[in-house]
Amino acid sequence: MKVMLKRKWEKHVNCCGCQSYLKITMDDLRMIGDEDVHIVCEVCDTKTPIGDVPDYITRKLKNLLSEKRKNS
Repeated sequence: MKVMLKRKWEKHVNCCGCQSYLKITMDDLRMIGDEDVHIVCEVCDTKTPIGDVPDYITRKLKNLLSEKRKNS
C-alpha cells in the first residue's frame, strides 16, 4: 500500500511592478510557452518571475503545459 503526503509550498516575494509583498502558494504559480515559472500580481497584474521553485512543481507545470498544447 502506498501512502502519499500532500506537499505544501509557499513563499513570500515582492512584486517587481508595484513592490507589494505577496504570499504565494503552489496554486498561484503559472507557466507559459517559454517554461519560466511566474506569478501574476493581484494588485497590478504584473508577471513576476519566481526562482527557487521545487523540481516537483516545475515538472507538474510542464506536464500541464504539454497537455494543454496537445488539446489545442
